[in-house]
Amino acid sequence: MGEWRNRLIIPMYDEAGDLVAYQGRELDGREPRYRTNGPRPVFRPWTLQQTDVLYVVEGPFDQISLARVEPTAVALLGIQPSQAQLDELIGLIRATQPQRIVLWFDAGAMEEVFRLQTQLRPFVHVDVLIDLSHKDVGEAAPEEITEILDAFDIREGYTS
Repeated sequence: MGEWRNRLIIPMYDEAGDLVAYQGRELDGREPRYRTNGPRPVFRPWTLQQTDVLYVVEGPFDQISLARVEPTAVALLGIQPSQAQLDELIGLIRATQPQRIVLWFDAGAMEEVFRLQTQLRPFVHVDVLIDLSHKDVGEAAPEEITEILDAFDIREGYTS
């Protein structure tokens, strides 16, 4: 097992169902916390569908946590998307035609999240959600996520 020992492995598949990468999260608190094998795709364990809001978060645990409340969440597997991930995200925007994107990153990644907002703004309205009550969305319970989204007026009645 070596470098993958004591890691929870998260597989990532392409549209054809082929394994393209996997990411392991350290369970013992050692660094690096995450390790990825293969390309870093946009993590989205759902098929393409039209949506009003597309949520973009940092990691797969954030995506899994948020998807319990909002199913159209994707993860970039870090705070700095590669050009391939940015291109994939733009393709998702074109395919799903959201009215807006909500970027929900850790408070410590504000520089990166605002850079991403600028890169995506030509394609769709982009909001940044900053919640200082949690380190990240992956630490929030479904009820807390619902409260946060409602407090930021994210889900209902949005018009561009």
